[in-house]
Amino acid sequence: DIRMDNQNFTAESLESALANAKASDPQVAVVVRPDRDLPIQTFIGIMDILKRVGIGKVGVMTRPEDAPPPP
Repeated sequence: DIRMDNQNFTAESLESALANAKASDPQVAVVVRPDRDLPIQTFIGIMDILKRVGIGKVGVMTRPEDAPPPP
């Protein structure tokens, strides 16, 4: 699942939503919180989308190994 602002997205709809966010706020920043089981290629694909739409302020949120998954 790809989620942003508590909504599910496909890769295509995520790219459109991020492009709209960038158009609304050229200084928009994004924090990516990947699930520990997320395949690396999926993570790279999301980072590629961010690059294509021109969002350069990107953070990656991690959590300790023993932390429970988010709700």
